[in-house]
Amino acid sequence: MKKIQLIINIALGVAVIALFVLYFSGKKNNSIQDIIDVTTTISADSASIAYIKYDSLLLHYELYHDLSQKLELRKQELESEFASRQKGYEKLFKDYNEKVSKGLVTRYQAQEMEENLAKEQQNLLNIRDQLTAQLMEEEQVFNRQLYYKITEFLKEYNKNKGYQYIFNHQFGGPLLYTEESFDITKEAIEGLNKEYLKNKE
Repeated sequence: MKKIQLIINIALGVAVIALFVLYFSGKKNNSIQDIIDVTTTISADSASIAYIKYDSLLLHYELYHDLSQKLELRKQELESEFASRQKGYEKLFKDYNEKVSKGLVTRYQAQEMEENLAKEQQNLLNIRDQLTAQLMEEEQVFNRQLYYKITEFLKEYNKNKGYQYIFNHQFGGPLLYTEESFDITKEAIEGLNKEYLKNKE
């Protein structure tokens, strides 16, 4: 067993030495300079990639502003609904405190009022959670609608452009540097707004 291992080790050693000799005695076909020389500069015309500055797109996209406005109004409606319920609870609590402090109710009645207040408080917390969940869901739908509109537009837009990749470039995102010539934000904004206003009319 030891002899076999020794023979294998010797054979491997001879092979490494042979490769070493061949590498340094022969012509180097793939030097670093050769690799650099072969590398070509990618231009915006020949590249199959592009990017959109997402923050700028949203800033100028009419659909985004309209949806944001609707979402803000909805938020105000839900907040108003909760505030109205909260006022109702506060009124009951004030009434309870006043009657108990003035001795206008029996202990049994006070206990019953306390139970009703506890139920009302729990209802209020449930309503708050429901309204918060509802608003979050509407916000998610809002974001999905935007994403859908943008990606559908880009599919159509790209039929004539032939990009393989269109990146989302925004502050804090994975792209740290981008060549300005690959930026299609302006074209995307114009196309999206044109499509949106046409459908809106």
